[in-house]
Amino acid sequence: MDRTLILLDCHPVALAQANCPQEIDLPPCSLWTCLVEGTIEYCRVVLDVCAPEAAVSVQAAGLPPSRSTLNTWDASEQSITQIFNAFGNVSPRSVSPSPTRLPSALETGFGTLAERDLEVVDTEDALPTKKQWNRGRVVLVLWAKARDEDGYSYRETLSDAKTDLRVMIYHALEKARKPRTPEYEPLHHVEVNIIRIYPEIALDENLPEDLPMQEVCYA
Repeated sequence: MDRTLILLDCHPVALAQANCPQEIDLPPCSLWTCLVEGTIEYCRVVLDVCAPEAAVSVQAAGLPPSRSTLNTWDASEQSITQIFNAFGNVSPRSVSPSPTRLPSALETGFGTLAERDLEVVDTEDALPTKKQWNRGRVVLVLWAKARDEDGYSYRETLSDAKTDLRVMIYHALEKARKPRTPEYEPLHHVEVNIIRIYPEIALDENLPEDLPMQEVCYA
């Protein structure tokens, strides 16, 4: 099964009001509302077009474990209704910025990607072949705290120094690694797509250029 984890940056900066073009007559809403609507529509496409071969799970960085995962890989929770209702318990208002917030969320996310599908019965203990590798995808949606956040840089608050997202992701993968068990299949390949949102940049301004895909291997 192809798994995609959507990890949302549930930072208080998302409570700011979104800027809509003047020619579009829409009621005012927060940046978080826009992110929620976009996430739900993305999940709708995946579940309508790709299920059951593909599964999607949504998590919010910064919330307690009991509320950070909006839906699991279980077939009963692979539904728009589950995700939509779970968003009702998620709000950036209850999140406090912390240097450990995003790294902890990444570690948790990689751990859930490695959870085995208990409905699939393993008849052999042999290591998987390349075609059987446990692969996953993470879509990491981040809020830029300043205009100078580009490339792989990240900061939790304006007063923090910038850090390298590649190092953060690598360390989170290392911490999430566990031995192979009936409930856990180590990840062999993970694709991390980073979407950065710039609330402070006007609609007619140029955004930083996209970065090409970069492969990072770890033993």
